[in-house]
Order: sequence, then structure tokens, then C-alpha cells
Amino acid sequence: MPPEKLNHIGREETEMSSLLPPLHDGHAPIYLHHAFQDAVDAYEDWALETAEPSVQINGKVTRISVVFRRLWNCTDMVPRHTLEALKAIVPTGIIHAEHWKETPTFAEAARIMRVALERRKARLLPVVC
Repeated sequence: MPPEKLNHIGREETEMSSLLPPLHDGHAPIYLHHAFQDAVDAYEDWALETAEPSVQINGKVTRISVVFRRLWNCTDMVPRHTLEALKAIVPTGIIHAEHWKETPTFAEAARIMRVALERRKARLLPVVC
């Protein structure tokens, strides 16, 4: 991908991220936790031949990659139902490569989802793993 395209993507993501609230001492508002679950669900339903899915957060449409990036440093623990959904759709090779703890944080889950998302965009992962 040309550097000018990469710069545009980074700028767009920064602009979209600014629509989401910052973390407070590593903690995210509960609606960002819900947005993460919605983003995981959208990833699961994503048809490979379509553009990256988006979710609604407080009435704003946001790409799922932006949601994952916003929670990149979130120290809150991932709820069990979200963790189970994530494990069901992400190849175990990616999960094992990240050395998960027993109770992973949103930061760990976000990083795994980001890797899965980037591989999916590169068409390296099938729709259902």
C-alpha cells in the first residue's frame, strides 16, 4: 500500500477515535465494553467481499477497527460471554500467539481482534474459523 494511503488511513482512524471517549486510568465506560461486544459480533457476521463492518456508538457509526484500537490499553476484564464469542471466531493460533491470561483484559482481546481483522482484510483468514 502506498505511504500516502497509509497516512490517510491513520488520520481517518485518529479522527474517528476522537469521537470515542478516552479511557480513564485504563478503564472504559460501559458503553465501550458493549461496543466491543457489538464489534466482535459484527466481525463474526462480516462477509469477506464487503467493506469492514461498523457499529453504532452513542448514535455515531464507527468502524470495528476503531473500537478495537480505542480499547488497546483498557485494563478492564473481558466478560465471559464476550470472551467465549471471541474464542469461537478467532483461530487458536492467534490466541495462543498472544499468551492469554486466565482473565484477559480488553487490551489483550482488542489486540487479538485487531490481528484477526487485519488478516481478514488481507484475505488470509476465512469468514468462519
